[in-house]
Amino acid sequence: MTKKQFHQHINRSFYEMVTKAYPQYELDFNESGGIVTLIPKTGACGANMIMYHQSQHYVMAASFAFDETKQHEQEMTKWLEDFLLNTNLV
Repeated sequence: MTKKQFHQHINRSFYEMVTKAYPQYELDFNESGGIVTLIPKTGACGANMIMYHQSQHYVMAASFAFDETKQHEQEMTKWLEDFLLNTNLV
């Protein structure tokens, strides 16, 4: 698997997981710098967006985000860590 294919596989798998497990978020691919924004479909979205870095494969939310958003960020981080370890891609 090439480096490009490696990143594409991780990203596609992450997007599929988010779409299924977190339907309350919309994926916004319009950010520059390899960032995809997960925007809540309802409610206050500004402080409650989650950013996903496509080449570094990490997520982050604002420190002042709602507790639910921070919980989702932690769950997504755990999923990414487990996925990378279990697929023997790193």
